[in-house]
Amino acid sequence: MNTYKILDDLIALLDAYGVKIRMESLDESSGGLCRVHEQNILFLEKNAGTDQQVKVCAEAILKLIDIATVYLKPEVRQLLENFQNKAAGTTSC
Repeated sequence: MNTYKILDDLIALLDAYGVKIRMESLDESSGGLCRVHEQNILFLEKNAGTDQQVKVCAEAILKLIDIATVYLKPEVRQLLENFQNKAAGTTSC
């Protein structure tokens, strides 16, 4: 699965959980999750590379969603688990 398709799947998952996605020109930030008036909003730097956008989406998903309780395509689950393990300071085989 290519990075663009993974990004689409991550954005679809966030959207399914009510997160509004905003592609903006953010100057010196790659984006991130914030909450405004009880609404979760994920800002993505529109000029960032796909890999960076995937990273920002993955970080948001791991903050908001228990991925153990959600069906995910195997490639998407592996990517999220890798990010989760990096955040915890462990690696997976």
